[in-house]
Amino acid sequence: MIQIICLYSLYAVVFIFGKQALLYSQPIFLTGARMITAGVCTYGLYRMWFTSLKWSSISWKDWWYIFLLAVFNVYLTNANEAWSLQHLSSAKVAFMYNLSPFFALFFSHRMFGDSITWKKILGMAISCIAITPLLISDTVADVVDTSYKIGFISVAEIVMVIAAAATAYGWVIMKYLMDRPSKSFNSYFLNGVSLTLGGLFCFAQAFLFEARPFVADGHVTDFMWSMLIMMLLQNIVAYNFNAYLLTVYSATLVILFSFVMPIVTALLGYFFLNETLTIQFFLCSIGVAFGLFVFYQEELYEDEHTEDRE
Repeated sequence: MIQIICLYSLYAVVFIFGKQALLYSQPIFLTGARMITAGVCTYGLYRMWFTSLKWSSISWKDWWYIFLLAVFNVYLTNANEAWSLQHLSSAKVAFMYNLSPFFALFFSHRMFGDSITWKKILGMAISCIAITPLLISDTVADVVDTSYKIGFISVAEIVMVIAAAATAYGWVIMKYLMDRPSKSFNSYFLNGVSLTLGGLFCFAQAFLFEARPFVADGHVTDFMWSMLIMMLLQNIVAYNFNAYLLTVYSATLVILFSFVMPIVTALLGYFFLNETLTIQFFLCSIGVAFGLFVFYQEELYEDEHTEDRE
């Protein structure tokens, strides 16, 4: 479990750099530049370290899933996250990813037949109730949400819910592709191709909708350093580490530990971004963690009974 905690600590560091990088560039352009650079580097590492897979041997069905991986795990997740960081604190953006395990359960149920029990539903209900106060609040960590509100939830929060669902579906697809008995897909290959495709989607959106200049005058060096550090930590180290953990643990379990990420992000935001640590945030985090604990206990129970039957 220490490995999963280290993974989410890496993601937390990326949120801090991402918030800072938005001072120098447009969010979607930043995301596109990071994804394409990471994709090219990751695919280059794949060609250097592993036996190359013949592209012609990949079925159209698998290519469709790789395309979906690029759309959900790369484009929708990262573009939505970068846009939301303009309006929300880094801790709140990280906190919204706590919804991912519940989306992962639904998608795993559809793709792998994972069961949905009343205890899992109870865990989801507890976490959803715990997260509600943060959704209602306009200000978290002294960062005011300036996006348009629809009822009690803002557009930035809706966009982050979509990101949470997209990342869950993306990692379920990744697990599906890596567990294929007839095709030994490598995480570096899948990440290299999907990151490059997702980056191209981001660039298309940036060129169509974002204002010029994409990078603030006099801050090209700052932009490059921020982008490269984020790329190294998240897209090369964390993404491939995440893919490896999916071969060891279930997709739901890996995503389940996402509650670690907002806590670490909040602490880092306090020290490096002068974001305030609020009691409300930590109380909500404890509530979500308890809901995830209830959810996870049912996962453990099912795993133990599966092993007994075998």
